[in-house]
Amino acid sequence: MSPRMSSLLFALALSWLLAPMSLAYQKNLPYNFTLAALNTTTHNTNKTGSPLVLGSRGAISGASLYVTSTWASYPYNDYPVLALVSGALRAFTKDGSWRTNATAVTEGSEMGWISSSLSYGAETDQYTAIHPRSHSRYATLAAHGVDSLWTLCPSHQFRGQSEIVYNVSSTYEYYPFDVKDCYAVTVHIVPLHAD
Repeated sequence: MSPRMSSLLFALALSWLLAPMSLAYQKNLPYNFTLAALNTTTHNTNKTGSPLVLGSRGAISGASLYVTSTWASYPYNDYPVLALVSGALRAFTKDGSWRTNATAVTEGSEMGWISSSLSYGAETDQYTAIHPRSHSRYATLAAHGVDSLWTLCPSHQFRGQSEIVYNVSSTYEYYPFDVKDCYAVTVHIVPLHAD
């Protein structure tokens, strides 16, 4: 067998072996979903992780602000349905109204949301669903094409929320939590099924 043929067969065999581990990136999902944070540093009580909701962050003139929090730290779910459209995360109320979008996430920032009854909040196209070809039932949420930089940071303040932060920074001093308490999570995209 020629060296060229051997190289070709080796490349084909390698691609066949690696194909199940390759990833599929999507900026649009054909289904609605919720999010959950799976702790990557210790055992979890379920396969999806802690349910995530839009926790209240306050308001500015004409808009309400939210942060992605665990349901355990903010036990209300006014936006039970999420969608990924052209890289933008959209949140829908229980009656199906859409006026809420995820904001741009940068290094060290909480995953925020803005809602306005005057107009739709500006959308950002930086979110992606990553579908592993094997070994996982759920797609993961990525920002800037990376799904491994999410952390969950519990707050110890009165009525503080455990928040999702992108690439948390130990040098930022204005977080409402202690960075030492943060831990790595995978943000799962959990499909909603019609009843």
